[in-house]
Amino acid sequence: MKINRIEIFGYGKWTDMSMSFEGGEPVLIAGNNEAGKSTILSFIYAVLFGFPTGQFPDMKPKTSSGFGGMIEFKDSDDQLYKITRKQGSRKAGQVTIEYPSGETAGAEGVTAFLGGLDAGSFQGIFLIDLEGVSKLAALKPEHMNEYLYDAGFERGKMLSNIEQDLSNEKAALFKPSGRKPELNQLLEEHHAITRQVSEAERLLDGLKGKRMELEELTASRNDTDTELRDVETERRRMTLADSFEPVIREWYSLKDVYTQDDIEQADSFPEDGLARLTHMEDAVIKREAKLHDLEKEKQALNQEMETIRNSLPDRETMERLSDLEKEESLYQHRRNEREQLNTSLHEKRLQQEAIEAKWESMPKEVFEQAVADGYHLHQFETLKQDLNRLKLDERHFEKRLQEIEGKQNQVQVKQAAIQEEMLNEEEIASIKSDLLNYEAFEKQEEEHRRNIKALEREEEQKERLDQEIRQLESRMRLIGIGGLVLSVITFFVADLLAASVPALITALWLGLTFFDRRKKQVEYKRFLERVDALQDTGTRENSPYINADELQRTLKNHERSLYRLENAEEEARELAQEMEQVKKDLQNVQNSLTDWGQRRDEWLSVSGFPETGDILVYDYFLADFREWKRIETEKSALERQMSVLTEWLEAFENRVHQALRALEDTVAEVTAMYDKEVWNQLAWLAAQKQSFEASEKRLEELKHLYAETDRAAKVISGERTRYEDDIEALFDAADVRDKESFRKKARQTAEIQEVAATIEACLRQLKGGIPDHVERALIIRRVVEMNESVQERLSQLESRYTELQQERDRIIEAATALTKDIQELEKDGSHEELLFKLRQTEAQMDEKINRLLVIETARDMLHRVRNTYEKERQPAVIARAQSYIQKLTDGKYTGFYIPAEGNGFMVEDHRGMTFSPSELSRGTCELLYLALRFSLALDESFSHAFPIVIDEAFVNLDRNRRTKMLELVRELSASRQILMMTCHDWFEEEVKAMMAVNVKTIS
Repeated sequence: MKINRIEIFGYGKWTDMSMSFEGGEPVLIAGNNEAGKSTILSFIYAVLFGFPTGQFPDMKPKTSSGFGGMIEFKDSDDQLYKITRKQGSRKAGQVTIEYPSGETAGAEGVTAFLGGLDAGSFQGIFLIDLEGVSKLAALKPEHMNEYLYDAGFERGKMLSNIEQDLSNEKAALFKPSGRKPELNQLLEEHHAITRQVSEAERLLDGLKGKRMELEELTASRNDTDTELRDVETERRRMTLADSFEPVIREWYSLKDVYTQDDIEQADSFPEDGLARLTHMEDAVIKREAKLHDLEKEKQALNQEMETIRNSLPDRETMERLSDLEKEESLYQHRRNEREQLNTSLHEKRLQQEAIEAKWESMPKEVFEQAVADGYHLHQFETLKQDLNRLKLDERHFEKRLQEIEGKQNQVQVKQAAIQEEMLNEEEIASIKSDLLNYEAFEKQEEEHRRNIKALEREEEQKERLDQEIRQLESRMRLIGIGGLVLSVITFFVADLLAASVPALITALWLGLTFFDRRKKQVEYKRFLERVDALQDTGTRENSPYINADELQRTLKNHERSLYRLENAEEEARELAQEMEQVKKDLQNVQNSLTDWGQRRDEWLSVSGFPETGDILVYDYFLADFREWKRIETEKSALERQMSVLTEWLEAFENRVHQALRALEDTVAEVTAMYDKEVWNQLAWLAAQKQSFEASEKRLEELKHLYAETDRAAKVISGERTRYEDDIEALFDAADVRDKESFRKKARQTAEIQEVAATIEACLRQLKGGIPDHVERALIIRRVVEMNESVQERLSQLESRYTELQQERDRIIEAATALTKDIQELEKDGSHEELLFKLRQTEAQMDEKINRLLVIETARDMLHRVRNTYEKERQPAVIARAQSYIQKLTDGKYTGFYIPAEGNGFMVEDHRGMTFSPSELSRGTCELLYLALRFSLALDESFSHAFPIVIDEAFVNLDRNRRTKMLELVRELSASRQILMMTCHDWFEEEVKAMMAVNVKTIS
């Protein structure tokens, strides 16, 4: 099934647009982004499945009132199906399908045509787009296998989704170890209520006796109620029997008067038989009279037709006259045309003479004998283009040689300048030696700077020691003076012993202070020794001034010059190679010019043109030469037309004379027309033809009247025969042979039908009063079979009914009293409430368990359907996909299979090793996905082989894989229509290079 044509009345940006997809090659719809490709694809799905609604964009056109369009499909037998969808009362639109027979149908016909596919399934099977391929890149490895599996089996995916929904619903109902599912909660509630009921029953053990007594009373009441209902039923039946007893006895007395065979024979007798027989006999008499009148009318018409036939010429003569009349205007036109041809021939001769005069240098034989057909003109154009190209190439290579020589001179100058900038070996060695000495001097300077810093630190230490020693000396002087003064004062104030204590303390303090001063002096002496050592090592030799940075820059400049010199030498070598190549190319061009001269001479010789010295002269001459040849061709054609016209005119005049001779036996004045002009003869023949046509018209009218009369006679004769057959059929239906027997049997039938009507009336009364047929049969049997009267039986039933009512009232009073006692014992009635809750919980559990059983049954059935689907459908899909993946990978991967334990694939390579899709490269997974999608789309189980739509699905593949996919598309297009869409110019060029394609460019 192919899309032959689409016609868009109005949809999105498209209005009044038509696009044809005829032909067997694939269709490529190309255009930039926003050109409308997606709108065309959306239009196709909208026509098939309904206009988009909800979150989808509104596709109603802004500039047109029309909304919708038509898709024309063509099947393998070239039968056309047209599906049209327009705006209607429903959002999806109004759709119709027109079949090849011209019949039409509505939405149900479109659904049948699509084989029950909805929009999602249709796109999932027949649309292969970039989105599906791109999803592979975003998938996690553990999800990639499931995605590929669903891509290959669209309907298997639907079963998986349904099975997943059922599993989710089951999990919401019950889990073996769960607490939140509904059934788990009900089980817990049931256990709790059961425990409460047991506790309540333990408290109500004392009520069991009363309840058992109440149950016995209830059973007794039930028995009494049952018997009471039976008596009531019997009493009601006897009441009806009393009302219908006369009718029943009348029916019973009549039902056996006639046997069933008598009644069946009466029923088989034709209804209204006597009246129908009389009517049919009258009809036969009337039609015999009418037939006699029609025969007389036919004889009169036949005589008039014979008279007209004798006055008409034969059919061949009439056809000649008709042909001459039709061609009269053509005769005049061709006479005028012959005069115009003479004028045109004269003009053509003058045009040729003007061209010959323009090119006097060319002999006339050149115009007549030279050849300038398409082949020779193509050769001339080739020679001219080759000459221009060779001249341009020659100038280009000569100019290129000059440019290369200039560049070589520039490179030589550049090399000389670089060599002047470079250092010699002695200068390089001297600079390196100076840099080494400078490095040693730098190390010495660094050591000297460290010593200077150490001396500075030692100077600070020296100042600190000097200050500490001075402080100790000042302290000693202060202690000595203070101790002496304190001792003297104590001596004068007290005694000598008291004065010795301050003196002793002062002496001890002075001793400690002296010891600290001595230690600082020793440290100061060591410090001076370190300073002398540092001063001895701090002396350095003076070094001459060296600018190390300048020396390093000089070396780097030398290295850069050396690199530039190497580049210049490389450039010189490349220029030398290029010059050698250009010289070879120039020599090739000059050789080609020599070959071109030989081809020019051959062309002049074959074409028959003389040598002019410059072949470009023919660039102007050939146009006039071709014009001369064109005029010669037109002149020859005009001469042939002139010959044909002359022959036709002479033949026409001969036919006129033949027509006149054919009328000699019919029309007397024909001999006077032989000497007239042809147009006069034609006018006379036209008048005679009109006269003949009037006679023929009258003859046709008579034939029509005769045929109508004959047809009427046949109709009436047929009616007479039918009436006679109806009379015989009436006799056969009544099983008689003559009219008397028929009338006798009719009287007997009337008597039987009267008795049957009485029986039927009785039955109607019984059915109206006793509608139930079982009740009715019982009552009739009771009336017929009872020995006693109906009144006596009814009186007995009334007495028994009264007794049973009294017994029931007694039981009710006893049960009421007992119930009151039980209620007083039960007090609050919690036991009944718990039982009610327990029953409610059990009812809810039964409902959930039934639902759980339904879900399990549905899952089991889905599992069986899925197994059947995978066994019967998947092998064909997988086999095709295996052949595709083997082609697409050049035999690297030989196939894949579905393991028995899961929904996924294992891919096998040419070595027999297996891989899951997550272990393959992204590009191989994309090929596997595309192979599965193509295999699914080619499944033969669908109602029609719908076109495969490829929307940018190949653009992200690398060049090699894309080429393989296009080869596969080219192979598949032999048996299936392919629609491709792209916005990439390079992809369009690749498709054109790979296959013959019907390109539809939109903008």
